[in-house]
Parts: sequence; structure tokens; C-alpha cells
Amino acid sequence: ELVYLALPSVEYSHERVQERILAGGHSIPPADIERRFSKSLRNLLGEFSEGVDRARCFINDSETLSLIFTQTIEGRQIANDGYYAHLVTQSEL
Repeated sequence: ELVYLALPSVEYSHERVQERILAGGHSIPPADIERRFSKSLRNLLGEFSEGVDRARCFINDSETLSLIFTQTIEGRQIANDGYYAHLVTQSEL
């Protein structure tokens, strides 16, 4: 099973890296964060979620995770149309 915790934007990714740095973690160059953000979503929506028996994607923008979609061999079931459409847009598909 693949469980993917999605961030709503590349700006959130930058903020998370800054939080990690302040906590003593390592840095990631901003250009790498931006390049990896949409690539990760493209991989999720394409081959990664199709290559496992079950994939679940949650939005991770608050203290509570919200399910965006579940994918099984029967297909993809969208739980949150708005966030799903947003992720597709962010993936630059």
C-alpha cells in the first residue's frame, strides 16, 4: 500500500523545509523543491498509484489529514473533488 501525504502548494514545501532547518535538519535548494514538487505529484497520479494494490492520498495542510483519493485495481475513487483537481493542476499534467 502506498500512502501519500500531499501538500497543497510548493510554498508549503518551502515552509516545511524551513521548519526542518530550524529544528536542526538539512536544507534543500529552493530550485530542487520546486522541481520535485510537481514531479512527485505526476509520479503519484501516474505510475506510482497504478503500480500498487492500493494507494491513498491525503492532503496534509493542517493538523487533520483529509482523504483526497483512493486507488485500487478497480480504479480511482475521488473523495475530495476540489483538492483532487488542485493536485492535478499542481502536477502540471
